[in-house]
Amino acid sequence: ARLVRFWHPCGAIVDASGDTSGLRFEAFGNLPTVLMTPQRTLDGFASVTSDSKALARIAAVELLARDNQAYLFVDWPRSVAWAQSKRTAFADILTLHGHDLTVFRPTAREMRDRPALITRLSRHLAALPRPIGVFAVTDALGAATLDAAQRARLSVPEDLMVVGVDDDTAICENCKPPLSSVRPSFRELGFTAGNLLQRLLTQTDA
Repeated sequence: ARLVRFWHPCGAIVDASGDTSGLRFEAFGNLPTVLMTPQRTLDGFASVTSDSKALARIAAVELLARDNQAYLFVDWPRSVAWAQSKRTAFADILTLHGHDLTVFRPTAREMRDRPALITRLSRHLAALPRPIGVFAVTDALGAATLDAAQRARLSVPEDLMVVGVDDDTAICENCKPPLSSVRPSFRELGFTAGNLLQRLLTQTDA
């Protein structure tokens, strides 16, 4: 609310990809506002969302192309909507095809201590039947999975297939082997949010 009073903007686009439990419509007053959020829409807000089900489906199709013996989802350390929606959609697709999903969730400390993350993740991978299909919630965790596989002496793609999310070329192209990744339509999402805000501004002017 203080930021709105300070800037006096004509409208706002809000990144609501994190915890939105404290987000209140009243803080924005009569300001035309659009949320960019991966979860359900919030009462009082106009919003645009990325299609997590579509992202999970692309990853699932890639990983189901062969008959893996195990499927793993490398999760985000905290329970956040954008990770949960991908995990749920991926699990539902695997269930439809008669497969179970194992989830690996790193701790917050491991996200800051990459060697610790690699060590525990490598042990987790080594304990799974092969071949393994892995869907990592971000490219950074996909890269960590490839490093953990190398530590566990697992070969890619013979023992392990990994798909990340975001298509971050700086990460994907520097992995060995390069990381396959699903690219969200960030540009389309931004344009959609901008167009929606423009419509709200037009309605306000009218």
